[in-house]
Amino acid sequence: MPSLVNSDELEETSIVNEAAFRRSFKIIFSEFPGMSCGKIYDALRSTSPQWDQMAAIADIRSQLKSSSEVSNGAAGAGLMEEASSTKRDMESLRGKRKTTGFSDNSDNDIEKSERRVALRPSLRANVSRYITSPDELIEDERLAVIDEDRDEEDTTELGGFNDESLPCRTLTEWTLFDEEHGQKLVGLEKIGEEGCDIRAVGVVRPVVLDMHQLHSSREQDEEDDEIDGCDDNGELSEDSGLKSPSKGHQILRLSAIFLWEVVMQGDGGFEIWLRTQYAFYHLLKPSEQILPFVEGILRRLSLSSIIISTLETSPDISTEDFLTQLQAKSLPAQTVVGILSSSQAPAEQAESTGSLWLTRFSFPVSYIKKEAQYLLGELSAYIDSGLDSGETIGMLEAPLLTYITKLAKNKQLSFGTDTRAPNRRAGGRNINDRVLLHENPTTVTEWIGRLAGGLFVRTLLVTDGGDAVRTSPGIEAAAGVDQELSSKRGGEAIKSLIDITCDPKVARREAWEGRGETHSVKWVGNAIWRNRTERRTGYIAADVDGDIIRVGDCVAIRPGDDNRGVARRKAGADNLADIWFARIAYLFEEDGEMLAHFRWFSHGGDTCLEETAGPRELFLLDSCDDNPLETVAGKIDVDFAGRKTSDDSGGLGVVELGRDSGKNKFFYRLWYDEEQGCFEDAAMHESHSDCDSASGTEHQFCVSCEAVRRKQGLSEPYAEGGDLYFGGQQYRVLDFVYILQGSPDEPYEIGQIQEFAMADLPEQREGVHKGKRADGVHVKLLKRYDGLYRGHYAQLQNGEPPSTRDNRRLYFTNKSVLVPVYRLEGKCIVKHIDDIDDLNAFKDLDDTFYVADKLSLRASNREEHLTSEVERLDHAEVSFSDATASEFNEAQERLDTFMSEGRKLRGMDIFAGAGGLSIGLDRAGAVKTEWAIEFSSAAALAFKSNLPSVKACFVYNQDANLLLNRAIKEEAGSRLEELIDFQGKKTPPMPKRGEVEFIYGGPPCQGFSGINRFKKTNDIKNSLIATYLSYVDFYRPEYFLLENVRGLLVHKLGGQQVGQNRQSGGIQMGTVKFILRALTSLGYQAKFSVLQAGEFGAPQSRRRVIFWGIRPGLKMPMFPQPTHTFQSKTSSTSINLPNGVKFSTKTRRGAPLPMTTVADAVLDLPPFEYVNPHIQYPATPEQATEETARRKRIVQFKVRSSDRWVGREEQSYAYPPLSEYQRMLRKGVSNDGVRCHFTRPWNDMVTERICSIPMVPGVDHRALPEKLRPWCLSDPKSAAARHNFWPGLFGRLDLQGAFQTALTEVHPNNKQGRVLHPTQHRVISVREHARSQGFPDSYIFASDSDRVKDMYRQVGNAVPIPMAYALGLELRKVFMERWFQEGRADAKSKGKAKA
Repeated sequence: MPSLVNSDELEETSIVNEAAFRRSFKIIFSEFPGMSCGKIYDALRSTSPQWDQMAAIADIRSQLKSSSEVSNGAAGAGLMEEASSTKRDMESLRGKRKTTGFSDNSDNDIEKSERRVALRPSLRANVSRYITSPDELIEDERLAVIDEDRDEEDTTELGGFNDESLPCRTLTEWTLFDEEHGQKLVGLEKIGEEGCDIRAVGVVRPVVLDMHQLHSSREQDEEDDEIDGCDDNGELSEDSGLKSPSKGHQILRLSAIFLWEVVMQGDGGFEIWLRTQYAFYHLLKPSEQILPFVEGILRRLSLSSIIISTLETSPDISTEDFLTQLQAKSLPAQTVVGILSSSQAPAEQAESTGSLWLTRFSFPVSYIKKEAQYLLGELSAYIDSGLDSGETIGMLEAPLLTYITKLAKNKQLSFGTDTRAPNRRAGGRNINDRVLLHENPTTVTEWIGRLAGGLFVRTLLVTDGGDAVRTSPGIEAAAGVDQELSSKRGGEAIKSLIDITCDPKVARREAWEGRGETHSVKWVGNAIWRNRTERRTGYIAADVDGDIIRVGDCVAIRPGDDNRGVARRKAGADNLADIWFARIAYLFEEDGEMLAHFRWFSHGGDTCLEETAGPRELFLLDSCDDNPLETVAGKIDVDFAGRKTSDDSGGLGVVELGRDSGKNKFFYRLWYDEEQGCFEDAAMHESHSDCDSASGTEHQFCVSCEAVRRKQGLSEPYAEGGDLYFGGQQYRVLDFVYILQGSPDEPYEIGQIQEFAMADLPEQREGVHKGKRADGVHVKLLKRYDGLYRGHYAQLQNGEPPSTRDNRRLYFTNKSVLVPVYRLEGKCIVKHIDDIDDLNAFKDLDDTFYVADKLSLRASNREEHLTSEVERLDHAEVSFSDATASEFNEAQERLDTFMSEGRKLRGMDIFAGAGGLSIGLDRAGAVKTEWAIEFSSAAALAFKSNLPSVKACFVYNQDANLLLNRAIKEEAGSRLEELIDFQGKKTPPMPKRGEVEFIYGGPPCQGFSGINRFKKTNDIKNSLIATYLSYVDFYRPEYFLLENVRGLLVHKLGGQQVGQNRQSGGIQMGTVKFILRALTSLGYQAKFSVLQAGEFGAPQSRRRVIFWGIRPGLKMPMFPQPTHTFQSKTSSTSINLPNGVKFSTKTRRGAPLPMTTVADAVLDLPPFEYVNPHIQYPATPEQATEETARRKRIVQFKVRSSDRWVGREEQSYAYPPLSEYQRMLRKGVSNDGVRCHFTRPWNDMVTERICSIPMVPGVDHRALPEKLRPWCLSDPKSAAARHNFWPGLFGRLDLQGAFQTALTEVHPNNKQGRVLHPTQHRVISVREHARSQGFPDSYIFASDSDRVKDMYRQVGNAVPIPMAYALGLELRKVFMERWFQEGRADAKSKGKAKA
């Protein structure tokens, strides 16, 4: 606070006199508001030394009234020269007051007086100069802004701030001044001018997201894309969104301004941002005092923004129409968004600014002419920033642009050079897009472009081998559109095929016409079959109101009220909008009523595609019903557009009928699973007689009925031939079986079948096999050998070395139990260790275990036993089913044959990252990655250096959009210039069509992730899905796989941006629907699911959504079932479809193996930790003793922020593999081959905090001593106070728990901050981070700049390898079966040729 008297004089005064002085000061200041504090101070100081209040005031009044320097409301010429000394005097007063024993009351009086004097900056400035406020905060690295969540330590890492780490804030009631010239008020153009030091001051607030609904006070051990306050799919609750900051305000004086930036929004609005060393500042409402100095630039920017908005939305508008609308103020612009309003609520901004610009600014033609050169500069910069992406090409020939160019006389559009104000950033279109340093337009094939044109805000460039063409919004296609497509308009703009405003019912009604009532029905021909039991008589055809309807024909059915089982004989127009479609399976008469058995189709609008579906595409269902023929509204034409024969290799390609294709014309080629949202080849779900009225009509047969009966039969256990059949499994005596336990967190119990408990079936029921009912199974139990060991922490406390754990090792107990059949979950193989030739190879197989021990007869009756209570088991004591053993051996021989002789699918990994997906798929044995595309140079370098098939793999370190365009042009025979990748190397040719059999990858997920605080509808990372699908369209591979974050399930398409993190409108689950629509429109079978990586052996929680696309005619891989239990609140993998259907592809109710823990992942690695710098807290004697003891057994490293990393580049393992997980990851690595076992460096404060967290599992920053607690995590004024102070940050991992979701940055103060090693004073190393994702120890992470952060990022971006491997195993099953079938077919054809 500025001082009013100096310290020497204060010693001579009493408390009473000082209080009188302050009251005098307040009175004078209120009468002469323009008077400087210094002048008032001098006047008061010259009066009586006893500070007589009345005398002082009278004396000063006479002095001041005669002073020519003072006027009511304005400061004198010497105002600013005295302001700084006044501030120093007030600060001196505050410091002295603390030493003179002021009473509490007088202190409060002083504070109140000071607050009245210290007015806001807007009230302390005159027309030309800024008055320093005593309440100002000075911007520096220690500044703590109320409600701001940010990583306060990351800003000082290795050279200070960077654009990605800087916080974003708003500045309201702001003022600009030149500190070099007496704090003279100036405009924005002065920033960067030589000889000036422009500063800003105003009320600061953080750009803050309301995380109250996004996070609760639960432990932060959940994955990055999972947000509290969401439904099961992660959908935000209705009151989520942008949070207004707290009501208190802070006045902030900025440090030196580096640059200023105008962000033209393209929708009639713009934003102004300042950049200092410490933050970005979005300028909101200016102070009244500065407005005259910035009104000119705001007016020019407003007009520029209006013109840009007009060029974006109406590029063909004539100059006359524009000028007319401009003068009438009828243009739909929202000018000065975020400039003249202090509200952070986007809706409020739009409301206030929409009227403000209309009333404040006018734009006569004379003004446009005067500012033409300026306007041309703004237009040039804006158009230039969008030329590379194609977004502004359409503006170049706009009449309005031509008009502005002519007004600017000799000036022309100038691209590539910014001629505007100094230190104004050029080309910045959005403050949050600057991380996309090499951004290229989203490139798509014509078909994907036609599907996507109305869904993505970003313009999509369509490539056809020639020049790319575009328009916005929508797609402009070249001549030669397919005849099959909805319309052929060569050279004209083609609208998107997906109309998000279209009600599926309307589209269905437009495609159909028929009768609202049936008048007559009669049989045609004689009866062809009779079923006396059901009293049914079958016919081949019927006459319905003159239409001859035969078995196999397709018809429209008038809908009933609820389900398809009850149709209507008569329906009104409203009901006909919901018309049903079906195929006649058979015709029959029962009890005098003329009926048909209908197998239903689903219109695309009734599937999970909903509004994205084609208007004429139907999908076959496994759903059927009997309905009267009177409900038939008419015949329809439904063409089968898929494979024509079972061995046909075709079936791919675009088939689309538009709305103008004629009435009652439809097509189908896929079957739809209403319970799973899955699309499969319809040919695999129907018999030939289904489609042919001339065959298969001698009996009542329905494929759908048979499918339902088979499904029902699987759920009923029965015994036959001495064996038990249940759930699709055949169980035999002496089989080893999985038994479901009561808790899902516990792995299956394992037992050996001794006998079955049988009972006669009372009667034969439909769908149930004949035989006996199995009530239960008598089994002898086995237990897991690991349960004999004490826990890891108990061993550590006792100074014992860690035990070697093996989750495949069992021992026989002495206990036999009767197990209900419903608890059986499948079979496994258990062998005696002496009967296994290669134990490691045996354990690498699924569902295999071994035994070497049995529980001694002398053992206690306790549930838990010790290693001393088991004894050696003779291999002769282990018996098993010969039939089951034979099946296992045959399956193993078959697998060995395929792995050694079978061919591999030739794969392309797009957005490959460090190769996690490729490694997992390749390891499963059915795939060989031959091409990989990765934008990041560091990740591409790591991929090239580590993938097993690297010698035969082309790694393209370039943009996937450029490479797609190049591939298409190469296929067309175009001559292309060399393309240099980001490592300066020549890019090899792209593969040709027909070479790529499998495409897989994970497009960038930040746009979908729940952790992303700045979601944007025009985020290029969202539209890269369209690029990815365009690769599928171009190459037409046999198999396709897409991986992404679970947040993709709730990502909308077709919406509009209405705020920094708020979107309006759009299609629910739009991205999911678009992916499925694209795949099915090309003929692919498609399905999707959510998988939890922890359930496949990864020691972390990580849920991901997976899409499969499979060529028709090929068997679809199943989604893998859990192999490991996983104790996590986020283990749910269910999906909610918009129509209310909830499903999960998980059929297992448990898992065979226990969760992979942190201990299983890292306990064999060499220990090291940081040296505590003890800056804030010197070491106590106890700490010194403990640290000395730890140095004897743990390597210590001093942490210096200037070092590349903390730790050793190469070292040896501390132990042999201590778990199966470690054994798998250490394959092929020597004992001294530990690499990348180091961490990033930290500054002293972070290091001391890390070293001061107690060595207790789960403890976090809340256990730090006071001086080490980060302000942003502990102060009641911080945003953390609303969230229980963010539990989990600076959190210590639990050896017996799991890692949090691996992110791209390992920092204890980030959202996933539980990254401290369980037993060492440090964060987890790169190697430990990699192990959480399943990377083998042979994988050496690389960085083109040796940055540890690059290595962490490569790990965090990867697909967990255990999950990728599980997906690869399911693909291997179907591909191996196909390979053997193809092999037999080849052998048969060769035999016939010889004969």
